[in-house]
Amino acid sequence: QLACPLDLGCHSVDQGLTVLQSSTVDASEAKTAVMAKKFASQGLSNGVLIVDSTNGFSEEFKRSVSNLKFVKLFAVDALNVYELLRSKKVFLTKSAIQDLQKRFDEYKVEEFFWTKGNDVKAKILGK
Repeated sequence: QLACPLDLGCHSVDQGLTVLQSSTVDASEAKTAVMAKKFASQGLSNGVLIVDSTNGFSEEFKRSVSNLKFVKLFAVDALNVYELLRSKKVFLTKSAIQDLQKRFDEYKVEEFFWTKGNDVKAKILGK
């Protein structure tokens, strides 16, 4: 299990996905250099995606990673498949997971199937 580079209370689901307790940092750690060292200590230097609930990111956290070109912050309502696929490491907060569950619980998916272009489609029964 990988250690959490953000020291925010983590649970690594696998090599590419980690669940965070929250996306807040102490004022003493709200510096880009501190966060860069934390990511570097885990070998994370590109393709990092951090997802939180809408308006879930603290201002200190946003400032501390805003100059790190390899880190992208997304609110759960703006999350898209493209960003997920191109990211090497994804961090989801617990509140983001709860929001995703709410977002997709309203759809009843009957089955998934492949199209000619190898796209996955879902037959949705409705809301």
